[in-house]
Amino acid sequence: LVRLVNDLHTLSMADLGALPCEFSDADAAVVLERAARRCEPRLQKAGLALALRMGPPAAVRWDVGRIGQLLTNLLENSLRYTTAPGQVRVQWSLVPQGSELRVDDTPPGVAVEQLDQLCEPLFRADTARQRTTGGSHGSGLGLAICRAIVQAHGGTLRAEASPLGGLAVVARL
Repeated sequence: LVRLVNDLHTLSMADLGALPCEFSDADAAVVLERAARRCEPRLQKAGLALALRMGPPAAVRWDVGRIGQLLTNLLENSLRYTTAPGQVRVQWSLVPQGSELRVDDTPPGVAVEQLDQLCEPLFRADTARQRTTGGSHGSGLGLAICRAIVQAHGGTLRAEASPLGGLAVVARL
């Protein structure tokens, strides 16, 4: 209940354009690898292999805590909705517009007509991507929070079909 209240508060602050962020200089590769490695034991326990494809060291000005929250939320999404045995791939690279963080997972995927709605608060995809056993399906707020964090960093977030057969979420920062 506390997590749900905190998530709703985060979204409310983002809607007001006041998502609290404390920007500092950091190395993108280090920040993202640390955040991914923190989630790795839970992924493995659920039968999901984590594959990291980290780009080169790169100086960024990010709220390191919020970017950690972003990646954790994306990995939690894969953890909740990817069928085991499966794979979750985290890829970070430099692109002409800045940097790109991409999280891909294996099936099931999301229907093409639902991809644009995934980041809307409280939206839940159809049952094809929901686990029927093993716990919570989440609140439908995680990807909306991800979008708010990315927007607070001047970026964009989109969902698309993954070449691995599941979902890909791509953050441009």
